[in-house]
Amino acid sequence: MKFLNLLTDELRRARIFYGLLMISVLLVQAFNIGNMIIRNRQIVREGHPVALYLTDFFDSSGLYPMVIGGAAFALILYAVIIWLREWYFQGNYMYRLLILPGNRAPIAFAKVATILLLMSGLLLLQLGIFYVTHWILQMVFQDNYLGLGVLLQIAQQFTISYILFPLHPLTALFNYGFGICFLLVLMNNCILIFSYKGHGLLKTIGLTLVYDVIMLALLIGFFLSIRNPLTTTEVTTMVIVFLVGYLIIHSGWMYWLMNYYISI
Repeated sequence: MKFLNLLTDELRRARIFYGLLMISVLLVQAFNIGNMIIRNRQIVREGHPVALYLTDFFDSSGLYPMVIGGAAFALILYAVIIWLREWYFQGNYMYRLLILPGNRAPIAFAKVATILLLMSGLLLLQLGIFYVTHWILQMVFQDNYLGLGVLLQIAQQFTISYILFPLHPLTALFNYGFGICFLLVLMNNCILIFSYKGHGLLKTIGLTLVYDVIMLALLIGFFLSIRNPLTTTEVTTMVIVFLVGYLIIHSGWMYWLMNYYISI
């Protein structure tokens, strides 16, 4: 119940940022797609032979990668801001949460879940944009447009979108598993750095560097280990075992930081 209450509160406080982000992604892509439709419509009217694919309006447009990268950067930045806001811009809000009896870890895990939910909403919005664009192109260009009608197949036509909507389960596990690990590392660093007043600057820098170096060493060691000739089953097993262990380590560190490290 405590986690759900904290999650609801985080989502409520993210509504303005998230609304602006969703509207920005939608408007920029709508402008880009509309502009490309007008240009290609003129080419067709002039009698030039042209074969259009959905990828021409996304990966090949140049603006789409910038939108995806910008949205990802905005979520990463917001993941830092929600900690910065608690310690420096919300008065005693964080301290009131920390002095509540019981486990403090849900405070951090609610922030992690918030970012993951915001990301999920953006992915659903992107799928919707793909499908609506596909439907419009079918109506406008008819014989000149060559595209699939299945939503996930549409999404997997693109290089960038295949990272977001991978077809192979192992690829999905790899992409999103390490994405969640990155988010946990980022937030653990935020907890360490923004709570430095209770421990001093030198201790904060030292502990942060030790944590980051150890986690980076484990990651490099894993990637070196899977470079050896392995079967698909062996690689899948190694990825699953490593990701589960890696997530447990980061989550356990977050739990320890919230309950035993932060001083108020």
